[in-house]
Amino acid sequence: MGMTGSGKSTFISHCTKERVAISEPGALESCTQEVFVYKCKHFGPNANVYLVDTPGFDDTTRNDTDILKEIATWLTRQYQQKVCLSGILYLHRISDNRMGGCAYRNLSMFKKLCGDEGVKNVVFLTTFWERLDDSSVGESRELTLKNTDKFWGFFVKKGANVKRHWNNVDSALSILAKFVPVSTDERPDEMKLAIQTEMVDSHKNLDQTSAGQELQSEFKKERLKMKQEMKEREEEIKAERDQEMREILRQDQKRQAQELKRRDMEMQDLKISMERMHEEKIQQLEARLRRESRQHQKRMEEMQKKYEKDLQEIRGKRDRMEGRVKDLSRKIGNLTNRRPKKTEPLYQGCLFCVEEFTDLNELCNHVQSKHFTPSPEVAASDAESDYDGLSTVGHNGLLDTRHVVG
Repeated sequence: MGMTGSGKSTFISHCTKERVAISEPGALESCTQEVFVYKCKHFGPNANVYLVDTPGFDDTTRNDTDILKEIATWLTRQYQQKVCLSGILYLHRISDNRMGGCAYRNLSMFKKLCGDEGVKNVVFLTTFWERLDDSSVGESRELTLKNTDKFWGFFVKKGANVKRHWNNVDSALSILAKFVPVSTDERPDEMKLAIQTEMVDSHKNLDQTSAGQELQSEFKKERLKMKQEMKEREEEIKAERDQEMREILRQDQKRQAQELKRRDMEMQDLKISMERMHEEKIQQLEARLRRESRQHQKRMEEMQKKYEKDLQEIRGKRDRMEGRVKDLSRKIGNLTNRRPKKTEPLYQGCLFCVEEFTDLNELCNHVQSKHFTPSPEVAASDAESDYDGLSTVGHNGLLDTRHVVG
């Protein structure tokens, strides 16, 4: 527990190695607005160690009544199921130079939530030591917190401890080890908080508990202050002669009236039983489930539309590519048809053997050299006769090449 930005979520992330939303010191909004539970696995499979992250009472998005109801709902539900806390870590920024009004109110609510019995298992954890230029300044602040009753002095006198966290895993685990039994046979400490015994065992409504009464006391103080400011504002309006200034004062008075009405509603919301708190939490979870289901459905529909659009674009590209391929195939076919055909060579065979020739002169030379050898007289006679440049053939044995080829 602790103020927004005190390092609660960072401490849990060191112990669990989980991604926990973290608020920086001085952040305008808290990252933890509900109670979340994280499991720490550093102490072995036989040690079931769980860390509970809670919102602070200085939350800017939820009022103090809602925060108290949120914490009380979780604590009473666990107490009903026989699940008890072993200890509480209350984190505080040592870099803060004073205990402001919000920090003091947060501490007062924490005191009422715990009660006297739960104080001994509380560890006040100072954080952000690494941001101090001079560690002696932090030591002085720490000493003041421990020795001042309205701060931590009340708790320390009843057995609470004060430790320093150095913003690393080893520091976080060494602090957490205080609550983890060394032996599996040893049972961990169990603490009962005042808010648990008051609502579960004594059947009190939230406004009847110590924490509820503390919050009502703060509301009453704020209510008296607001009414006094509204009365003063009314007198200022009557005394003011400037019309524009009077209108500004009226608007301010109207805002004060709205804030007063909101505080009155918060006081009424405290008048609630434990059973009704649990019912409201269930209704909130169901409403969130329906809301997230609708959001999921909407995201799925958007993804489906995008998928269909992308698919349509891909199909369009595919059709265009197929058209281009067909066009190229047609052009290639046209070019192929216009290309001159290759003529096959004309083969001529010898009448006297199986050899073939594509050249007529080669065929004649082949026949004369292989199949016909003229006598000297015939050769002389052949030289004297000529018929269109070709030799004649007859009973004399001359070869007529016009009849050699088939």
